[in-house]
Amino acid sequence: MIIVGKNSKEKPLLNLLEKMATESPINFSRLTLEDLPEINKLLMSVWPKYYGKTGCPVYSDEYLRWVLGGPNSNRHILFGGRINDELVAYQSFLFRKISYCGEKLDSYLGTHLAISAQLDFRLRLYCLAQQLIFYENSIFYDDTCEIIYEIHEERKTLRDIGGKYLRDYSQIETKICSNFNQFVVTPNKLRRYLHEKDIGRKKIHVRPAYEEDSSAITELFNRIPEGPHFVRLMAEDELRHHFFGHPAHRTFVIEGQGAILAFINVYPLEMIKEDKNYEYVVIEFLILGNENIEYIALLLNEAVNFAEEIGAKGIVFENASYLEYDAYRPLGVIPTFRKMTMSVISKRKIMDYVGGFRCDIK
Repeated sequence: MIIVGKNSKEKPLLNLLEKMATESPINFSRLTLEDLPEINKLLMSVWPKYYGKTGCPVYSDEYLRWVLGGPNSNRHILFGGRINDELVAYQSFLFRKISYCGEKLDSYLGTHLAISAQLDFRLRLYCLAQQLIFYENSIFYDDTCEIIYEIHEERKTLRDIGGKYLRDYSQIETKICSNFNQFVVTPNKLRRYLHEKDIGRKKIHVRPAYEEDSSAITELFNRIPEGPHFVRLMAEDELRHHFFGHPAHRTFVIEGQGAILAFINVYPLEMIKEDKNYEYVVIEFLILGNENIEYIALLLNEAVNFAEEIGAKGIVFENASYLEYDAYRPLGVIPTFRKMTMSVISKRKIMDYVGGFRCDIK
């Protein structure tokens, strides 16, 4: 978590940024979906080099239009830095409504940071500092923004040094909200569990979801769990785009007593890993009205079926930290070696974060 302190001390970093704004060869501006070819080119020149061992997405135009588009596209902040008309820095801030301790907050998910390796360290730090969008002198200032949250891998040197500058010169303290692993689903263990428990014979109705289910899914999605959880909220039009706005994505629901009791949404994603391309199935959300291990097992099985249908190499559960591990461990959901971190920038108060988080990871 990053907190902006209130004091009258000089802020040398901001003075440095103002000076660099006049001297730097980089010109920053907001981008639009019309700039996707440039964004795509920069992402694919940077991300495979930094994430090639653990895997990085293949950023197709179709994928980026899904991520960056939708009903909130006018609120997303896509910024780029150019030198001589060449895009050398990019980051997107995707508008999100968040609930924390019962309070609803306007926030941004900071993601897809890409800075050309051709820039020296000082310019790279300058690019990184542009994310302070709730500073009034920021060219991307948004006075409604309460928090910015980011998901990234642990031990990123540039971010660590950037955090030190923010703490020492701007009285902004970096605090980690949550550390977590990515997870994978092992199909054999899951199906062995289903067979041993004979779940298939029970009258539990699992079916594909359709757009007309959006209202019921939204209601279930927006139920706020007890405790100090950090969870994303979605209006119905947002959810409809997020779950049904890409033809290759799938959502499955469990239905009973005239209501939707649980659902899972998954999508295929081509990844580059050690210079080879693989197809994976990504589980983004698995939501239950009441945590029921049989529901979890059946919904995970739909993800397994989908992976087999498209010939995917594996199934990745991006964030299972909001579920009880003892419930899903017997189902073949296991943590990987990939360590991830969620951190939050807050402009007005300390968030004493305890509990799980449920938000999308891009």
